[in-house]
Amino acid sequence: MGASVRVEYSYLRDIHRKVVNGHPVQPEAEELIYDIESCMKKWECEYCFLAIDDEDTLNIVKERLGSKCIYMKRWRRNYEEDKRQGTDPDYYYISKLMKNTITERGIDYLTELLLLAQCDCFLAGKSSGNIFAYLKNDRGYEYVCIYEKGEIRIE
Repeated sequence: MGASVRVEYSYLRDIHRKVVNGHPVQPEAEELIYDIESCMKKWECEYCFLAIDDEDTLNIVKERLGSKCIYMKRWRRNYEEDKRQGTDPDYYYISKLMKNTITERGIDYLTELLLLAQCDCFLAGKSSGNIFAYLKNDRGYEYVCIYEKGEIRIE
């Protein structure tokens, strides 16, 4: 089973960045964990491949699932820490360090999507990357659940 969410959408919503207007609402960590555990049992999945863009959320899920979770070791943001420190959301995209690793990060992201497309079952928040994985799978998933939680609105 593959599970994927874009925590960045929630982070940008929480700090009122209008760039996230119209993006799909993603599940919170506890909802995601509950749904992963339920789907793994119902769909009879032994392992779950996690494609999560936030270090905190990944660690929370890993702690609950233990050895049942598989994930790529790669750079991830820590959105809760960014909020606590007041880090500008654009900082990582314009800093010298990130400019030097943008290709590597892109390759890691595409690799995760391709791995999601190889899974037998799919639980995901709606995002363009997850739609790509779904289409790349060419209707090969035995079971699919895409969160429909509405769109983010920043007034």
